[in-house]
Amino acid sequence: MYTTKLTNYFHSFVIPYHSNKELLLRSLRMLIDTLPSNISKEIIIVANNRDKSETMLDIPFQDCRVISVEQDLLYARAVNIGVNSCNGDIVTLCDEDIFYLPGWYEPLFEKFISSDKIGSVSCKMLNPCDNTILDFGIDFALYNNVHPTRGLPWNHPYAMFDREVQAFCSAILMTAPNIFKKINGMDPCMAYVCCDTDFGIKINQQGMENWVVYSSMIYHKGISSINNIKSTRYSYLASDARAMFYAKDYSLLKINLPEWLKTTVQIFCKTHKLFQRYILVNLSSYTSAEWFIDNIKEILSIEYLSVYTYNPYERQSAFIELYDRISLNLIDSIGPIIYFVDEVKCLRQNAIWKCLRDTGNDIAIDINGSILSFNEIDSLYANIPPLPVR
Repeated sequence: MYTTKLTNYFHSFVIPYHSNKELLLRSLRMLIDTLPSNISKEIIIVANNRDKSETMLDIPFQDCRVISVEQDLLYARAVNIGVNSCNGDIVTLCDEDIFYLPGWYEPLFEKFISSDKIGSVSCKMLNPCDNTILDFGIDFALYNNVHPTRGLPWNHPYAMFDREVQAFCSAILMTAPNIFKKINGMDPCMAYVCCDTDFGIKINQQGMENWVVYSSMIYHKGISSINNIKSTRYSYLASDARAMFYAKDYSLLKINLPEWLKTTVQIFCKTHKLFQRYILVNLSSYTSAEWFIDNIKEILSIEYLSVYTYNPYERQSAFIELYDRISLNLIDSIGPIIYFVDEVKCLRQNAIWKCLRDTGNDIAIDINGSILSFNEIDSLYANIPPLPVR
């Protein structure tokens, strides 16, 4: 299947590690078991923690090297140390909380070496709980970064092709050490978040491309767990990092969410019909919702019969119970409804709403550019197939 010999390259892997030795060892074993057995490789673990005991690692695997630092370096500095210490032709950043799936590495590698224009590649990162997508590239709306396909099943048509993106989640990120060093690596001013997004923008500034690869899939604990060090110990850094990112990079961002929405609408319309007029119910938590709503109107070539706004008072709600959040008078509305939400996944389990209202022509659209038939949401999430085993 793969045309280029992986054995022609020396492969480096850099894992920034802070705590949870048990998870690290499990992740390491899965990494080694899923890599091609015949490649030359090194795995560099940058163990950083003020607690010396956390940096004292007994790694029972070959080709592993530990760099121990008795400081809380945070992500950007730890990654920079690891890449600057590696010897590979290609380097892949790997978070310490990744659960690797068979066959994840080869398509990533093939994409990266397929063109000199490509400066980095990342994979499709899945929620370990339900096989939905956590990250598959980052693009931008008016004031926010967006995550196309987030919350959709792993095999949804919107997520079954490679895509050029502005940025990515670097929990898995492949690049070349010379490219990494050319753009001065990760910016430590964004210690724990946004430094990978900034890295993608710097790749673009060098005239190179960032891609995400649909057939390369892993499970990422990440934001799927509230027991996440970003949330439990370093959440206070997030606002500073985001402020630094937008101060530094805002003028360089391409506001391309409308282009992605055009793509998803084209795919949606192959199997569904759009109507000329809709009622729009805004259940988004974003202050730029009006910008999204205007773009939806233009891209779908529709008119709004009316627009209603109901503040969910929560970012990325897990569930939105329509009967309890919006006016019950909308049950009797003859016109089809567009439910505009932070993430389409949140509209699952609205049984009473479908019982009381004819929702056959209603649709849902989220800030990430996904568009779904409202009546198909429950079955879509109830029937997510298992991942193929290679």
